[in-house]
Amino acid sequence: MKRTLLAVPLALACSAALCSPHRYALVVTEPELAAIGAEDRPGLEAKATALRDAEQDHAAQKLALAAAEREAQIAGLMVSRDRTTAEIAELEFQAAQETKDADTMLPAKQARAAAATQLQRSLATQRRSQAQRDLVIQLVAVREAEIPVARAILELARYEAAAKARGGPEGERLAGFRLQVATFEAELAEAHLLAARAKAVVDALPGALPGEGLADGSVAPAASAP
Repeated sequence: MKRTLLAVPLALACSAALCSPHRYALVVTEPELAAIGAEDRPGLEAKATALRDAEQDHAAQKLALAAAEREAQIAGLMVSRDRTTAEIAELEFQAAQETKDADTMLPAKQARAAAATQLQRSLATQRRSQAQRDLVIQLVAVREAEIPVARAILELARYEAAAKARGGPEGERLAGFRLQVATFEAELAEAHLLAARAKAVVDALPGALPGEGLADGSVAPAASAP
């Protein structure tokens, strides 16, 4: 009975610690690590490698975000440029109309149409680049959420190995390590959900028009003549 009463506040304390802004994590102490047997160390090293890989993936995704932010900024500047060009073309067309000269009006009309088309291209590129940036933001969050999961899995494995060397785990503490893994895995699942929604937005956008930049840095091919 006493053991059951102790388990409840411990579980509540673990939950509060994991949900706190300080992100306190349960860890295995140095004396416990020293007691781990040689037969368990290769498995623990593999989990430590997974943690390092998660940290490297996060760093790489942050670099991808910097590139996506830059592309979105460039797209915004291109829209500003092409909107100005379209406004100028419209004013020049109005001026050409006042001349009543067909030879002056036709080139001005063509220039206005070309400027309007280019503006629409730039707006479409901006929408795609913004959606792609939003997707990369969510992918950064996924990579970031993978780190505490990998760390929690490592600490759980360390605790189980250290407990085996002592003859068995303490039930309440083992539950705390398992709760830590479950909590971070739930946060990772939420990050994956948000990333999937962002990808759906990207996938729903129309493809690039001929001559426009694609997400991979290439250029959409021009349509072939019929």
